[in-house]
Amino acid sequence: MLKKLKKWFSEKYPRYFYRLDDTIFDRKKKCFLYVFKLYGNHSFVKLYFKDIQISKKLRWLINPDDLIQIYLNEQQNNFNNSQYRIKEYKRNNFYVIANAEQKETLSGEDICSSPSLIEQINSFDIYKISFQTGFIQGRQLSKTILEDSVELYKSNTLKKDNIVKLHDL
Repeated sequence: MLKKLKKWFSEKYPRYFYRLDDTIFDRKKKCFLYVFKLYGNHSFVKLYFKDIQISKKLRWLINPDDLIQIYLNEQQNNFNNSQYRIKEYKRNNFYVIANAEQKETLSGEDICSSPSLIEQINSFDIYKISFQTGFIQGRQLSKTILEDSVELYKSNTLKKDNIVKLHDL
């Protein structure tokens, strides 16, 4: 008898009155709007994550599974907003990188020499930057080696027998 009474009471007066029905991205505010269905009614409540964070009573009325889903969604959104992406390619190995909050113009050498910045940039973009920077530095090194060997050859400090001629690049 007590089990039936408990079941009837829990169905009549549930602990969680709000059930997550839909998630909408608000482009103006650049955050998610969560739509909750009110238990036993056909009305809906729209809330932002900040509203849920502020009100402890509201958190008690929302299903914990939905709260976990909302938190994970917000965490992923914050990670995506804080991650830098290449917005523009400029000449001489310069890049305009930006996230949701700020925008910077940096050279490839500056980006590759900063480990903390590398962690904040999207992995695909950092591969592009590091490849291009390494390619440019390799060409510069090859050019200086070639110029030095030509100088040494002209100054006759090298014997002509010790020089191996490279094919034209």
